[in-house]
Amino acid sequence: MNPGVHSIAIIVCLIGLACAAVPTASASEHGKRVEDSGAQQDFAGDLELLNRRLADQPGDETAHFERAQIFGWTGDYAMARKEFEYLLGESPDNVDYVLGYAQVLAWQGQDVNALRELAHARQLAPEYEAVWQLEQQLLLRQDDDAAGEALGVFRREAAQQFPQALWLAAPAIEIDSHWTVLVGLTIEELSNDLPGWNQQFLEMISQRKNGARYFVRTTRDARFDTSDAGIGGGGDWQFADNWFAGTSIHFAPGAKFLPDYEFGAHAGRRFSGGWVVDTKYRRRNYATAIVDSYIVTTENYFGNFRAAYTLALSRLDNATNSVGHTFTLNWYRNERTSFGISINSGEEAEAIGAGQVLITNVRGINLTGRHALSARIGLDWWLGIHEQGDFYRRQYAGMAVSIGL
Repeated sequence: MNPGVHSIAIIVCLIGLACAAVPTASASEHGKRVEDSGAQQDFAGDLELLNRRLADQPGDETAHFERAQIFGWTGDYAMARKEFEYLLGESPDNVDYVLGYAQVLAWQGQDVNALRELAHARQLAPEYEAVWQLEQQLLLRQDDDAAGEALGVFRREAAQQFPQALWLAAPAIEIDSHWTVLVGLTIEELSNDLPGWNQQFLEMISQRKNGARYFVRTTRDARFDTSDAGIGGGGDWQFADNWFAGTSIHFAPGAKFLPDYEFGAHAGRRFSGGWVVDTKYRRRNYATAIVDSYIVTTENYFGNFRAAYTLALSRLDNATNSVGHTFTLNWYRNERTSFGISINSGEEAEAIGAGQVLITNVRGINLTGRHALSARIGLDWWLGIHEQGDFYRRQYAGMAVSIGL
C-alpha cells in the first residue's frame, strides 16, 4: 500500500472510531449546548429543525428551550422572552428556564427584573454556580450605593457556598462572543501515478451574540511536489426580516497553483416552509487567468433533513463559460450528530497544474459528518471521489477538530 492510500485509510479509521464514540443527546445536556458551542452552530438550520419539531410536538419543552437559547444568542430578545415565558408558565420551578429568562432580561438591560429572577433561581438551586455568576455580573455593573452593599453581602455568601471559585477573585465580565479554534487536514490520492495532494488549515472563529460570525484562516496546500501558503478571513451577518449576507477574501502571494487572491460575497434570505435561497459571487485571480463565478443555492429543511441544489456559472478570462450542478442531502440524526452526501457534475474552471487553468468535465461524490463530542469539542470529517475530466481522479479524506475557548 502506498503512503497516500495508507494515510487515507488511517483517517477513515479515526472517523469510524469517533462516530462510534459519540453519544446521543440527552435532555440534561440541552441547556448548555447552544450557548457553549455557539461558534459551531448553524443557527438558521437548527431553528428550521426546531420549528418543524414543534409543529409536530407543540408541547416539547426541550425544543422550546433550545429555540429560546437560539433567539437569545442571535439577539432576537423579544422572541426569546416569549419562549421563556411560555416555558415558565408550564414549569415555573425549572431553574434552567428561570436562569435563561434572567439572562435575556440582562441582555435587554432590565437588570432589576433579571436580579429578581436570579433570586428565585438561587432559592430553587442554591448550588447552581451559573446563577451566582450571572448575579455577580449584574451587581458589578450597578452604580448605586444599595447595589454596592448588596454586592458585599453577595460575595460573602458566595464565598461560603463556593470557597474555591475563581470567578470570585476578580470582577466577572459578560462575554459578548464565543471563540472556536478549528484545525484540520485533507489527504488526496491521484490516479495515473501522479503525486498526491494534501492541505492543512488553521482557523479562528468568533461567533457574536448578535448572530454575526467572523473568521481568520491560514492554509498550506501541496500539489504535484510543490506547495502554496495562504491567509484569509471574512464574516457573516444576520439582518432583519430573515436576510443574511457575508464576504470573504484569501491571499496566496507568489502562488504556483492557487489563486494569488480570491474574493467572495453572498446574500440570501430565509422563507417560510423551511426554504432558503443564497446567491454568491466569487472571483479567483490566478497568475495566468481570472475566473468569475456566479452561484445560486436553494435549500429546504423538512423533518430531520436538508435538501439543497446549487447552480454554478463560471467564466474563464471573460470568454469561456462553464456550468456545474451540485445536489446535497443532509440528515440531522440528533442535535449532536449529522451526516451529508453531495453529488456534483458538469463543468469546472480549475487549476489543473502550475500555470494551467482549464475548463474540464467533472463529476464526483462527497460524504460528510459532524459530531459534537462534548460541549466544547467537535469533529468534522469528509471523504469522496472527484474526476477531473481525463486528467486524473482524486480520492480524498479529511478531518477537522474544533475546540471552543
